[in-house]
Amino acid sequence: MGQRASRAARGGWRRRLKDARRAVQALLARVVLLAVTRIPYPLLRGLCRGAVAPVCRWWLGAVAEQNLLLAYGDAMPAAERRRLVRAVFLHLAEQIAEACAFYRQGPGFLAGRIDDAEARRFVADFEARWPGGWLGITGHIGNWEFFGWWLGQHSARGRGLAVAKRMANRRLNDLIEDARRRFGIETLYRDDAPSRPVHALKEGRWIALVPDQDVKSLGGVFVDVFGHPAYTPVGPARLAYAANVPMAVGCLVRDGARYRIEVEGVLWPDTSQPKAREVQRLTQEWSRLLEAAIRRHPEQWAWYHRRWRTTPERLAARGRAPVPEPPDAS
Repeated sequence: MGQRASRAARGGWRRRLKDARRAVQALLARVVLLAVTRIPYPLLRGLCRGAVAPVCRWWLGAVAEQNLLLAYGDAMPAAERRRLVRAVFLHLAEQIAEACAFYRQGPGFLAGRIDDAEARRFVADFEARWPGGWLGITGHIGNWEFFGWWLGQHSARGRGLAVAKRMANRRLNDLIEDARRRFGIETLYRDDAPSRPVHALKEGRWIALVPDQDVKSLGGVFVDVFGHPAYTPVGPARLAYAANVPMAVGCLVRDGARYRIEVEGVLWPDTSQPKAREVQRLTQEWSRLLEAAIRRHPEQWAWYHRRWRTTPERLAARGRAPVPEPPDAS
């Protein structure tokens, strides 16, 4: 009895310590965010380019260069790879400064800075022809946070939803959710009931997804990305198939001091086909469309992410397997 009481007391003490540590983390995050967003944008931009970019390049530059070598091979000279790596981290620094400026100033920060006439016509025509919900697919290219805000401004369906992982630190999770809300995005979580996003789509909402990374905790398939098999989440394709809604693929990229919306295309699920085959096809197709955008703007993609990290052997070592491949159509 005494030992059980002692263990319970130790467990309670550990929980209180963990709660205190998480509270401090969230408080520090709020203080840093408050301080950073008070810095005038030109100064913050200079600080990010002059300090954040070199630190990130020192930390992750080797990963970015390895990925570029894998993707382009000898077609890209070593000097060009090094130049592109520097550009990638300068873009990341710009993106951080822009996000902080938007967090403080709101939509006024982007007023008159987005070339989107063609994209606005596309969204209006697309939603006029398709009355139901839809998926907005983009990648970690350009400024994807601004893209979500832009869609919310120009979609007749209003604010969209984004699927995200819930953080263990509830206070920090609330801070991030508030930031998404400022960007015009409501949050769905991966651990929510699977029916929730399907219901949202059937109610005519749109859902934003940024699925172009290797996420080992999610079910995936291997698709071709830059000529190499890349483990890719199947959630977007499964959701499109389950709700029978289209996937609109596009991105918001930097063009000098301005931004531009580029629409890559729309994919439609064929629910008359077996689910596994359609999930594979849709995942490959949206990956192909995003790859085309990345090839046009390689300096604006997150090459510092280990996109080709997972292999069938590594999956097996984790005691997992990829989502079963569809049978050969022949």
